[in-house]
Amino acid sequence: VWGLLSAFTLCCLMTACGDDSAAGPADWMDGGVDSGAWPAPDTAGNGYADAAPPGRDLEGLKSLLEATAGDSVRLVPGTYKGPVVVGAGVTLFGEGESSRIANEEKGGVLLINSDAEKGPTVIQKLSLAVHRGAAVVISGNGEVILEDLTIEVQAGIGVAAEGLRKLTLARVRIRGKQALSALMSKRYPLQAIDTPLIGVVADRVGNLQTTDLEVRGFAGFGVLLHESYVQVTGGQFNNN
Repeated sequence: VWGLLSAFTLCCLMTACGDDSAAGPADWMDGGVDSGAWPAPDTAGNGYADAAPPGRDLEGLKSLLEATAGDSVRLVPGTYKGPVVVGAGVTLFGEGESSRIANEEKGGVLLINSDAEKGPTVIQKLSLAVHRGAAVVISGNGEVILEDLTIEVQAGIGVAAEGLRKLTLARVRIRGKQALSALMSKRYPLQAIDTPLIGVVADRVGNLQTTDLEVRGFAGFGVLLHESYVQVTGGQFNNN
């Protein structure tokens, strides 16, 4: 199972699920965001900025290119094109479902880095949508906090995390876009790459904490753990 999962995850996230032109984080950020879709700046100062560690308060997706550990980046309401890279120790927050990041092609939506020496990386109050790949990909040896997110998966994985010291999922809703009966009619798993496969994958995560996590509509697993410790408070893990 892990051999198949690792191959699938690597395919979806590092080579955009079968795209011959492999792209790394720098390539994805270089022209990967549709600047024409960015909303006009909003100077109201609302959001989660007060929750960020000491650092700069920035605004707009372009600010992620210069954000460093301790900085907080706010996304005003609007639709943004992924994939987007979030650096270790950075806080990225929006204003709920009105702040949306989507990738309508192949590949992920958020690539999150973590580093134990740079403090937690925090993602709050966003809506994410992936067409074919993994919506959220998390790597590194630090701590990542995902709070108040809605994640929609057409085909692939909701959240994939590897090697973290700690991962917190609080009030996160992850939804596969097709019913299980429809998925099975596609001869899953032979065509698994075209289905919502797994809600959450945690590989060697030292401490996975979930609070009111909701996972629905996945053909394979709601949550799949490998050498990971999990603490669950409330929520629902369903694979249909």
